[in-house]
Amino acid sequence: MKSERYKINNQQTYIHYLKKDHRPPRPTILFLHGLGSTGKTFYPLMRSLSDRYHVIAVDLPGHGDSEAFGRVTKEGLSTWLLTIMDSLQLDHAHLAGHSIGGDLALQFAVRYPDRVSSLILLDGGYLRAEPLGTTVEEEIMRARAHCETFVFPTWASFMSEPGSDLMKENMHEKNGKIRLKVDIDTAADLTREMAEEPSSATIENWTVPTLLMRSTKPEELHSIRERETERITLRAPVQVIDICDSTHELYIDNPARVKDEVKYWVESII
Repeated sequence: MKSERYKINNQQTYIHYLKKDHRPPRPTILFLHGLGSTGKTFYPLMRSLSDRYHVIAVDLPGHGDSEAFGRVTKEGLSTWLLTIMDSLQLDHAHLAGHSIGGDLALQFAVRYPDRVSSLILLDGGYLRAEPLGTTVEEEIMRARAHCETFVFPTWASFMSEPGSDLMKENMHEKNGKIRLKVDIDTAADLTREMAEEPSSATIENWTVPTLLMRSTKPEELHSIRERETERITLRAPVQVIDICDSTHELYIDNPARVKDEVKYWVESII
């Protein structure tokens, strides 16, 4: 994977890609990661798709090696993503977002639908805080707590955790501890902006064809997933697929199935 630094609105942004010489040119898939993660978390999935597509991932503001920028808003994030696409000379792309990255992809799509070939929501972009039994402020506190307490004394102690090999790129050493590469204020802002999305207004303006891949674990959330999914599928062009035996990190739990579904979907849009 190659990484390049871009200046986006005077802020440093890191973009990761796998370069293939596709002739004729193939569709582009732009990946947006979840809270506390980085673009590099998509590397295995990107590698499996790179024989057919241009695949790009970006570190969100305040994540990975990308700089934070002041107060984060839905409008500001959408403008930031538009500037990235312009900088990369992408007229349009399939946007694939995990978790809160799916919310960002959706917000961009309702504002700039002509720049989005389709949406691929990886267990993101459909669950609001309130049906989950939490308030916006509780979600913010939870996000802050996760970023502040996901800390290890040494790399060895971190690497002893299950799945640590897939999360290593999300971590760095700071003040003598191994921590997430995330700006906590940015994480709080992202949570605040997206906790009540998709709103009714967002759904009414949702015109871009969308594939929603849902997790199935924990099973006690099944009824909530069903209600929240029905809320959007009644009014928006959304196709839903459950990725069996998967947690919220479904592209890590079942990479082969997710890869196949992405390929089937993108080919159906071409």
